[in-house]
Amino acid sequence: MINSLTEYLVLRFDKQQSVILKATNFADFRSWPTDSNLVGFGDEDVTILLEHFSPVMATAGFYPDKVEEE
Repeated sequence: MINSLTEYLVLRFDKQQSVILKATNFADFRSWPTDSNLVGFGDEDVTILLEHFSPVMATAGFYPDKVEEE
């Protein structure tokens, strides 16, 4: 039963989805750098999320290319 569950989860959460899930870790304060240098931290993660969700955001009238300016 455990093996079946593991196989299902691997199929359900493929590599692409795991990249997306990993990209959300920047929102967890526990994953932040311990030093005071936060410049650039999470930038790559935000880019991954913007690229993945851009079709949905565009449908809602939000244009991710404007986020890069912020």
